[in-house]
Amino acid sequence: MFWSAFMYFANALQLTDHTGRYIIPYPLGMTEL
Repeated sequence: MFWSAFMYFANALQLTDHTGRYIIPYPLGMTEL
């Protein structure tokens, strides 16, 4: 359920880079999904 919500909001906020991969913000940097 959490993952579905995350993907929904990621799509809504368009948290993707130019390759279409999702980017997850972390305190110490960014990581690719």
